[in-house]
Amino acid sequence: MLNGSDSFSFTILLVGDQGVMLDSFSGSVAGGSGIGPINLSATSWNPEPGMRVLTLRLLDGRGVEVTAADGVFEVRRTDWNIGLVGLELDGEGAEQQIRVLTKRGDGVGAMLDQYNADCILSVVSGDHSMMHRVDLTGTFSPTVGIDRPESAEDGDEVVVTIGCAFPWDVDSDPSDDESRIILTGGQTDPSKYNDMGTSLAAALLVIGVSVALAWMVRNYREGKELMEMAMAAAEEKMVEQKVAREVVEEEDVLPDEDEELQTPEPAPESPDEDDFEARLKRLMRD
Repeated sequence: MLNGSDSFSFTILLVGDQGVMLDSFSGSVAGGSGIGPINLSATSWNPEPGMRVLTLRLLDGRGVEVTAADGVFEVRRTDWNIGLVGLELDGEGAEQQIRVLTKRGDGVGAMLDQYNADCILSVVSGDHSMMHRVDLTGTFSPTVGIDRPESAEDGDEVVVTIGCAFPWDVDSDPSDDESRIILTGGQTDPSKYNDMGTSLAAALLVIGVSVALAWMVRNYREGKELMEMAMAAAEEKMVEQKVAREVVEEEDVLPDEDEELQTPEPAPESPDEDDFEARLKRLMRD
């Protein structure tokens, strides 16, 4: 133990959160005397964004740690930027949406993806407010669609702000983090629904007429095809009957070949009955 009467040799180390020594100072102090301020630099420290710790360690002349103290620091990066290009209204009435067009700097998407940045859109209109998480880590800057605030009316202003949670809550250009728009198209004209109903009825009528015409044309075509098939079959039957009649007539006119070849021989003439009786009488006389 030092009793404060002897000189004291020491070394002070400044250590980063990764255990790397950033700076150091060695010296001695005479017994019973103090020491003035000691400056240590952390300029070589390049920590990742977030909550980081620096540690001071006091060692004696033998290298034994006498005491240590930690300091917690919020580390941010400001060499990047995200922002809003503008707002657009999409649709009308209760189904209307607000399209939020975003932008970001080169390489920002990959950087935010690497550190799992949590980015949000804040929508405020009068007393209404809501938050929407937005993914800015893709290849292209996203276009986000958010519902029109239910309590907002035409003429109300909607303010949309983009930002990310710590340690990405500060970028290089805060002026493009907010955009505004005046709501319109929330109240539809009732006459428009009448016009829509009339248009719909007319469209249905046209469709119905078209279907009926198509059905009639189809039936006409099918009937015509059936009639043509029947006529063709009848003509074919008539031709067959005509050919059959001609064949029968030819058979009746032409002599049969067998009859021509087998012509019967003429029967021998029978002897005259008178000659027979004369001969019989002569025999009886003899």
